[in-house]
Amino acid sequence: MKTKLCIILFFFLAILGNLSCREPIDINIPETQKKIVLNGFINPDSTIKINLSESLSILERDKDLKFLKTAVVKIYEDETYKETLQYDTNGYYIGTIYPQIGKEYKVTAEYPPLDNVDAETVLLKPPVITEINSEPQFYSNVQTWYNSVTGEPFDTTIYELEQLNVNLILQDPPNEDNYYFLTFSAIIPQYDYPPPDGNPVFTGEKMTYLDYNASNLNWENNFYTRDLKGFVFSDNLFNGKNFTLNTTVYVNTESAPNKVYVGLHSVTEDFYQYVISYSKYQDIEGNPFAEPVNIKTNIHHGFGFFSGYSTKKDSIIIDYSNVN
Repeated sequence: MKTKLCIILFFFLAILGNLSCREPIDINIPETQKKIVLNGFINPDSTIKINLSESLSILERDKDLKFLKTAVVKIYEDETYKETLQYDTNGYYIGTIYPQIGKEYKVTAEYPPLDNVDAETVLLKPPVITEINSEPQFYSNVQTWYNSVTGEPFDTTIYELEQLNVNLILQDPPNEDNYYFLTFSAIIPQYDYPPPDGNPVFTGEKMTYLDYNASNLNWENNFYTRDLKGFVFSDNLFNGKNFTLNTTVYVNTESAPNKVYVGLHSVTEDFYQYVISYSKYQDIEGNPFAEPVNIKTNIHHGFGFFSGYSTKKDSIIIDYSNVN
């Protein structure tokens, strides 16, 4: 985090000072003005959810993070007031309306004595996927099981999905700049292996985002974010054309999924620039000699990010029946 980088720089400078001086020097570090940190990503499939916290000074750590619990957070749609969000927990304020495609949304937050903040975004039309082709690659895994009655061991060959090659054809609108974000995910079954026989017992499912590589995205034009496990890219190489995106999805999960979900998101230019700056910041994090990178914000008078996105969803069924 940025605060950790600042702490590293501070102690690095302090060490240099100790090496070059024989007498102790009192260093007065001015207190920076606290600001509201507002973060929120809205989409048509869920109600609006905004997180508020207070910015950290150079000497504070992540554990000192303070959530703002008594702020007044309002939502406007096309400059018309819609509702005041209600506080939930851990700094989150939740609304009741679902954002609509093509509408512009503004959020304002008041928390005296900190300066009021506001930000705007728009929900774009979802992207158009005309075709998805996939080719799974499997590997075999021989597992030894034990009969629950006799205790006799027996071997079972299990085929698991190693990776999935996916070609996705995107239809890009002409005469406008467009920005996209692509994700792959799977619902993975969870098992326990209780004694004495260690046979699996199903305990539930969880959603897991999958890493992937996009072989034909120009490196100057796309950026991968580790936290979101996906690429954000622009259409400047294929504006107004059909573009085939070639990807290899890696399935490094404990259990083999039966279905892989594809999510292609239309995002704003602000979101695109935010991911670029955040990716560059991640690359230099912990390096005190690197040139500083400011993470982009569209929050007026504060920090954080507020953006909208819309999604085209599809799924790929994994057929294990004919694997040998």
